[in-house]
Amino acid sequence: MYLREAVDMLNHHFGILVDKSTISDWLKQDGLSHKKLTKTATQQDEDLRIDYTLHMGQYLPQQLVFADETHFDQRNANRSMGWAETGRRAEVRQDFRRTGGLSVLPAIDHNGILAAWCVDGAVDGDMFTYWVEHFLLPEMNPFPGPRSVLVLDNCNIHKATTTREKVEAK
Repeated sequence: MYLREAVDMLNHHFGILVDKSTISDWLKQDGLSHKKLTKTATQQDEDLRIDYTLHMGQYLPQQLVFADETHFDQRNANRSMGWAETGRRAEVRQDFRRTGGLSVLPAIDHNGILAAWCVDGAVDGDMFTYWVEHFLLPEMNPFPGPRSVLVLDNCNIHKATTTREKVEAK
C-alpha cells in the first residue's frame, strides 16, 4: 500500500486527517523501512516445489549438471535506485531501446562451469539444441555416472523433442 492510499483510507473510513509524513514516521517507529519489492510469481506452486526437492534428493551431487541461458545488453547496467533530495524523485535519462546484446549458455556441476557458449542476440530452440549436442553432451556421461543428470527449468526453448532425444540417447 502506498502512503497516499493509507492517508485516503484513514480519511474515508475513520474521518482522520493525517499527512503522509506522519504515517511514514509511525512506520519507521515500528521498525519498518521502505524497500524495493521482491517479486514472487503467482504461478509458483509450493507443493510442486516440495515434490521437485524430494525427487532431486535421489541423485548424488556429482551426477547433476544445471544448464540455463541468460541474455544481457546495455540496459542491464542501468541503475534501479538513486539518491535525490527528500520529496523529489530520483530520475535519470536513459535509452530504452533494445540492442542485440549477448546470450550466454553455461552449464555447471559441483566442480564449476562447463560447456559455456556466448552468442550474439537471443537464443532460440534450435540454438539451444545445437549447444546441448555440440558443447554440453560431450561433457556429460551415461546415467548413473558423474555428470549424467541434466537439470533445466521450464523455459520453452528447453522443451524441444529433439533436445530431449539427444540427451536421452547419451
